[in-house]
Amino acid sequence: MLEKKQYEEALRISNQALEIDPDSVSGLMLKGYALGGLEKYEEALDISNKALGIDPKNIDALVLKFRALRTLRRRQEWFDECLKALEINPGNIVLLIQKGNALLSLGRLEEALDVSNQVLEAEPRNSDAWTLKGHALRRLNRREEALDASNRAWRLSRRKPVIKAFLKTMKKLLMPVKKSGK
Repeated sequence: MLEKKQYEEALRISNQALEIDPDSVSGLMLKGYALGGLEKYEEALDISNKALGIDPKNIDALVLKFRALRTLRRRQEWFDECLKALEINPGNIVLLIQKGNALLSLGRLEEALDVSNQVLEAEPRNSDAWTLKGHALRRLNRREEALDASNRAWRLSRRKPVIKAFLKTMKKLLMPVKKSGK
């Protein structure tokens, strides 16, 4: 349903489900994702917090919360919430990737790179970790390493259009500048 961007319908259905069971985490999650799709990020954040009050380890609720915080440009809060979530779910790969992306958004590039390497030690074929690594290396102006990381992410990713666009950008950065004239 949400893939077809039928967010209003998803919101209606989730509200009906929540009338029956106000503490339904799945109903809350459907509502939260629908609100996010409707660009009502503060409301989505409230819903994710309610879901986390019921089930503090719910990864989907955490990801919804992080997505809302990121979109609202509340970067430090996003990072702080990642740390709290990792205390409850230590070593969770999804949460580590979120932490790395939060660090990247804060400009803490070396730390983001460290997180990507930590994930890659545990899961060498994790495309999200390779993507994070590529972004961190690019922003550190380590372009050839960034291109290598991006190539690896692209080969491993199920989201190839996103990675492919990033890879195209990286290749352009590595091309020598053509001089005009003679």
